[in-house]
Amino acid sequence: MLTFRAAVLYCRQAVTFCDNSKGGEIMDSNKIAKNLVALRGEKSRESVAVALGLSLSTLTMYEIGARIPRDENKEKIARYYGKTVDEIFFA
Repeated sequence: MLTFRAAVLYCRQAVTFCDNSKGGEIMDSNKIAKNLVALRGEKSRESVAVALGLSLSTLTMYEIGARIPRDENKEKIARYYGKTVDEIFFA
């Protein structure tokens, strides 16, 4: 289970989360967002959302850094892109 501390910077909407299951590692929503957009590449956001079983608005929130995916969605995303959760969310 994730416990978190969020720091919202209104100009950039940066949100950081502390994942206690990873020894207190910090996840930066802006960095994760950039990773997700880069991984999606030329694919449409809509097609990726459908393939992942996520709503378009949920994937959009992840890709703009407004939300961090729940653990089960992190795993779905990692499998879809052929990466590990660590590579995408903690790199």
